[in-house]
Amino acid sequence: MERIKSSREYIDYVGEVRCSGEGFYVWKKSGRVTIRRRGGAILMQLTPFELEVVTPISINLQFNQDWHEWYEKKLPMDLLLSGMRRYIVACEEREILRMLTEDAKVFDLSDEELGRGELGEVIDYILSQGCYPDTLLVHPLQLLKLLKEASFTSRWNLDQEVMIGKGRRFLGLLGDLSVYGTMILPQSTGILYEREQVMVRKTPLSISFLDPSDQTVMLVREDIYAWTVDDGAIAKINLKT
Repeated sequence: MERIKSSREYIDYVGEVRCSGEGFYVWKKSGRVTIRRRGGAILMQLTPFELEVVTPISINLQFNQDWHEWYEKKLPMDLLLSGMRRYIVACEEREILRMLTEDAKVFDLSDEELGRGELGEVIDYILSQGCYPDTLLVHPLQLLKLLKEASFTSRWNLDQEVMIGKGRRFLGLLGDLSVYGTMILPQSTGILYEREQVMVRKTPLSISFLDPSDQTVMLVREDIYAWTVDDGAIAKINLKT
């Protein structure tokens, strides 16, 4: 069980915060920066924040497996655990993307492909909200179309340290936008946002057996909540299908 917890794959296109689950709260911007001049000085009132108590989404999974059989047959346990981890992450992603896009401003584009030029209106919107879009999330099959873009640099053409620092799901740079891929998104959908403003809180995985004396039914549970600190920092993009 500890191997599942310790080797979990983090979702690298959002900021992640671990919590105990005792009181799920988030922080939200409740205004805008104001700037005014007094005499020879410029006075800046920073954006106020508010804490909000929220109700997380519970992810409950059940894995049926004869663990003793795997051990006795000396089957590679890593294969089984890897499959479990991928499924857990997929469930997390599904909930994260659903919560993040529920109230995001939607842009319906007339193009079938996501390019820097097609994103101009969406980028301008986020900039007008006082935020700075730096991350684009797409379906991995969009990579084939992005490779045709002159402003796109594949991860394999970047310095290795940059590539590793961006995470496993990093596809490359579209101008100054970091592009990430997830199979959870439809091919005709993209999400543009300022990464610093997109957060996820979740509890550590709780792993137990339905019957401790049997240990063939494993129960996995966690609570999760995703939100945008500044509502103007994210936009959903629908491409022409």
